[in-house]
Amino acid sequence: MKKHFGSLYLNFKTDTWSTYALMIHMFYLRRLFFVLTLVINPTLQTQLMFFMYSSLLLLCAVIHYRPYNDSAHNLIEILNETMVLATGYFVICFSDFVTSVEVEYKIGWVFLIMMVSVIVLNWIILSYDAIFTFCYHVIYKNSSESFQRKVRLNVIKARETVTLRRNKNK
Repeated sequence: MKKHFGSLYLNFKTDTWSTYALMIHMFYLRRLFFVLTLVINPTLQTQLMFFMYSSLLLLCAVIHYRPYNDSAHNLIEILNETMVLATGYFVICFSDFVTSVEVEYKIGWVFLIMMVSVIVLNWIILSYDAIFTFCYHVIYKNSSESFQRKVRLNVIKARETVTLRRNKNK
């Protein structure tokens, strides 16, 4: 199964069930239940309540289980889930609960700055990761090939030395 759906397991800790299986199931169940709230009870309060509770639950699960192999991916996931939760709180500010247009305008700018900063931060981290991975593979591949060439040359030199010594002894 992992062979067919390998990208679902990318960077996940796969040593315990609680890490990747729980996170993948929560990912899909969150979307399923949100669609159900749209169909069954399409009021704004129910949708916002479910959205914020599910975001908070998923954020707590990410913080508790740390589902990724390295701390950088866990930190990115925590940051992104925090931003999703903050988006739910900002949606409340743009509903009928806030009546002042000026307050909504200022909150909109704060929300826009937060979203752009998180997007830029994600792009920087992903770009760094891609560049580092590319450079690592290029350097590692080249160094391993040159290392293999050096080993072959040393083996050839050692064989020649052994052959020369045998010829001298005869």
